[in-house]
Amino acid sequence: RAHGLRVVLADQAARVRSPAGRPAGGQSPQAVGRVKKIRGFKLSVRPKEVHRLARKAGLDLAPFGVQPPPEGRPYALSAASLTALSKEIEAAVKLLAPAVLYESFPGSTAADASSKLLAPIPGVAFSLVLATLGESIGAKKRELEGSDPQRARLWAIICESALAEAVRFASSLIETEAALENCELSPLNPLSGNEALAAALDRLDCSKIGVSLADHGLQPTDSAIVTLSWLSKSRGRRPKA
Repeated sequence: RAHGLRVVLADQAARVRSPAGRPAGGQSPQAVGRVKKIRGFKLSVRPKEVHRLARKAGLDLAPFGVQPPPEGRPYALSAASLTALSKEIEAAVKLLAPAVLYESFPGSTAADASSKLLAPIPGVAFSLVLATLGESIGAKKRELEGSDPQRARLWAIICESALAEAVRFASSLIETEAALENCELSPLNPLSGNEALAAALDRLDCSKIGVSLADHGLQPTDSAIVTLSWLSKSRGRRPKA
């Protein structure tokens, strides 16, 4: 799950300028210790993004009424194709129960072993985001894997896009908090591996949104944890010649 989310976020981040800041040192954001929980928000899963991810994954969308794109325009969607793909997305989105938890923490100390696993930049204040789409969509995908494998693959891609949107929703709220303290955020860093996931869940009351850690990863499976560092905005930069 972390790999898929990393790919989706990286693809989109490549089209956006990365923050040009410097580490905020040991500075602690004012939001430290304030766990935020948000449930039931609306996710906007864009058909064109799902189409792009499906093509990248080599998934044939013709069985779902999506026509091959014209020559030289691999990501173009006709009106009919857009409608067909939108209907498929709507069917999947009805089963989503999105929820996020996020919290910010001060920079790590030498004795704080878990922060070394979690902070993208050692010693710098950071935030954790836990996002999930709920259990219903996972159960439906497992059902489809037996009866309609092609649709199961498409719905998995829809979920990847939706989960990335949930993460971006929470990170945008953190970005607003950071801006109030003259900071900006590092790129999102999805966590993987049970050691890092367990360290993150120890910091967050994951039961609030029904997430737990099993031997094979987070449950529900359409869940993810990302971490991002707070960076002081650079001051006094000379204009480019």
